[in-house]
Amino acid sequence: GIDIELISEKAKRVNPKFLSTQELTLLKQCFQGEAFYSIAWSIKEAMYKWAGVGGIDFKKNLIIQQVHVNRQEGTAVCIFTKNGATVTLKVHFLIFNQNSI
Repeated sequence: GIDIELISEKAKRVNPKFLSTQELTLLKQCFQGEAFYSIAWSIKEAMYKWAGVGGIDFKKNLIIQQVHVNRQEGTAVCIFTKNGATVTLKVHFLIFNQNSI
């Protein structure tokens, strides 16, 4: 899946609905500023689109475990869980022109 997001305050406002305490701690360690809220939303939205099924809780079923950042791009090692199945995904992201993809 792919997702493009404008870096904005919206993701910060709704982050309790899609980020766990552990994910929030991890992301704050990896990024300067608050763009990570939009990046995290974009990562989870791309995972959701990849899964192609409904009934997914972004906080419980889409989990960001590791993040590696190199300037304006990086990867996130994520876990997708649904109905007892678990899949590890490597999600690539890029930050450009105040967007995350």
